[in-house]
Amino acid sequence: GKCWPWGFVFSCRSSTHTVGGRKMKLNIGIETLHFKTFKGSADTQPIVQQTQVAELEQYYSGMFHSNGMVFSEKENKVESFLSSHEKISFAEMADSLLEDVKLSHDLSEIGLIVLSHYTPDSQIGTSVTNYIMHKYGIEAMGFAISDHGTHAGFLGLKIANDYIAALASKKALLLILYQKVVPYQSDFIDVSKVENCGSALLVSDAEKKNVKVVDYVSKDVFNPEDLYSEIEKEIHKLADVHDLSENIIHGLTNVDLLGLGIQFKSLNVTNPAYVCSAHFA
Repeated sequence: GKCWPWGFVFSCRSSTHTVGGRKMKLNIGIETLHFKTFKGSADTQPIVQQTQVAELEQYYSGMFHSNGMVFSEKENKVESFLSSHEKISFAEMADSLLEDVKLSHDLSEIGLIVLSHYTPDSQIGTSVTNYIMHKYGIEAMGFAISDHGTHAGFLGLKIANDYIAALASKKALLLILYQKVVPYQSDFIDVSKVENCGSALLVSDAEKKNVKVVDYVSKDVFNPEDLYSEIEKEIHKLADVHDLSENIIHGLTNVDLLGLGIQFKSLNVTNPAYVCSAHFA
């Protein structure tokens, strides 16, 4: 049957949470939060060279093969990807977000830069974190998270939290970037109508304005007739377990939750087109 995916992130009071027998402090003070949508890059080349097509096809054929898949003719969207005026590189998006961040914060205080993404970068082989560190003179560690699907942003948030818990004198910069044009067939992008967008979160050990990340195993609802009752049941259960009744619930879903009549201080349904950046839009 058809699967109806949905998930939540909660903005809550400070607390601790036990995962795998180990307690982790999951309250995170976010000093700066920027979100933007982007048009396609002006540098996009409308004329596609066949050498470019062959090289990219070879790259994605190898990537698909390494994951036990076949980059078939049906999957291949390389030519339309290369000729698209709507794509934009992660470096361009990150650069724009950093220009905003530096207006009110000292970038030298950053000790870790994490890039989380699900859709691929339009510039193959570019190290976005290295680019940012070099351009803005930031002496930090940097890496990207790309093999965790739409959960990449949340994993990045957890890593940022673990980092500042170990080294509170520094701050962590989390970049969550998505672009809408990919060189292969993606039902996820088609259904969610993904947009070019990104978030920049400067995370520290601030005691106020905390965000609590709750580990949660999502459920699949295969019968659309049961969808609303299952969602309402899960929201009430999560709210009770994690004491969320007086706080804000953010839902990332294409389902109209506002019609459920659930009584919370705020129930904010975010836009699936922004993927994990939606929670910080």
